Order: sequence, then structure tokens, then C-alpha cells
Amino acid sequence: MKQGLIIGNSHVAMIAKFWHANPDHYPDMNLTFMAQPGLGPKDIQFDGTVMYSTDPDFLQFQRTLGTKPRVDLEKFDFLVIVACGLSFYPLAGILRSCHVWGWDYNTQNQLISSVCLQTALMDSLQNTYGAKLVKTIRRRTAIPIYIVPQPLPSEQLSILKQKGGNFRKIDMNGINQQAYQAYETALEDAFSPHKNTTIIFQPKETIKSNIYTRSTFTKGAVRLYNLNKQQPETDILHANQDYGGLILGKLTNLI
Repeated sequence: MKQGLIIGNSHVAMIAKFWHANPDHYPDMNLTFMAQPGLGPKDIQFDGTVMYSTDPDFLQFQRTLGTKPRVDLEKFDFLVIVACGLSFYPLAGILRSCHVWGWDYNTQNQLISSVCLQTALMDSLQNTYGAKLVKTIRRRTAIPIYIVPQPLPSEQLSILKQKGGNFRKIDMNGINQQAYQAYETALEDAFSPHKNTTIIFQPKETIKSNIYTRSTFTKGAVRLYNLNKQQPETDILHANQDYGGLILGKLTNLI
């Protein structure tokens, strides 16, 4: 039986919920969860290949997830890093203030080349908690690592007035496809230096207009601290267990 370690933040709940709700789906795989809301597990430390934290909030979440506070990476066949700052949001921020040369839309923003865009976005992704964690782990073990970026925000964001302006501007300018392609390319570039590291991109069937997650895959998303408690109806960040099931399906095909 293959042993997997899932490391991440509140977005781990989408995988954990499906995993616990469907115990017979994966007879040849066992998962251990190491997660905490925010950026991810706080104050991670290493003793050789043993990873642990003494942060009180982290320890509480480990008790909730039924996981020991110390795990030996060498006892796992693969690792999965979920979200931990790896998202489309930095790109949306760049496109709010910059116009990419060669993209067909009209703005008065500062002009930048596509190369400049990719470099800036790659740098932003490489400075996330998730990317830094991969770099740290890679110095200690060569086992396969799979990256699961944060899902795109719910399509409900497109109709909210108080948030999501950067995404609506992308939509209004008609550069959704170019933007998402730039995002996927930057993710690949950000992790290309790390051997045996694979990105599990967002399943195409969950994406709407290249920048949103279909509400079918966000409604009913649950909280990490209680997998039986749903996120507020106003939540636009988290995906549900159906999305988590698709990610697990992709993962099983890769391992």
C-alpha cells in the first residue's frame, strides 16, 4: 500500500472530506494529513527527515485530523503540497496595473512584455510558503512531490461588488485565456528546478471562463477544523469534496 502525506492549509479540507467519505475508493493508498489554515503548518522544523512543529494551533489541528505532530518523510511514498499561497491571485494583481504587450485589449496601464510578466509571476510563486516548503523538503528527500495549487475563486466572485475587482477586469478585457495560460506556464517554470516534482493543475471541467471555479465545485465546501461544518455561503475561495475527488483521481493516475 502506498503511503502519502498531504501538507497544506484550509484547502486540504476538500481532499480530506472526500477521502474520509469514500474509504473504499482507494484500497491501495493511505493518506496522512498535516495541515493548518492560513499559509499552512506554522513553524515547521526538521530533525533529519522528520518534520514537526510545536505551534499550539498546529498541534490542535493535527489532533482534529487524527495525525501525529511528527512525521518522517522517508516513510512516505509521495508528498502532496496543497495551496500554501500558490494561486492565481498574484497574476490578477499584476494585470490590474499592467498591460501586456501583444495582448489584444485596451488599457492605459504600464506596458510590460510577456517575458516580464512571466518572470514577475514566477518570482511571486517561488516566494510563496508552498514553494519554499518544496525547496526545503527537496534538500532532505527525493521522493515524489505533487503540487496542488489553490482552486480559482468561485464564479460567484463575478457578481460580488465588494470584492473580485481584479478578476472582473480580466473578464471585461477579454484576456481570460491568455491570463490562465500565463499562470500555468509560470507554475511550471517556478517548480522546474525541482526534480521529481509534478503540478496537478485544476481539472478543466471545474473551470469557468478560465478564471473562475464553477459553483458546482464550490458549494458545500467544508472547514478544516470540522469536516462536517460547511464554509459560510459567502465563501468564494474553497472548493468542495467533489473537487477534492477529482484531484485524488488525478493523483492516483500519477502515482
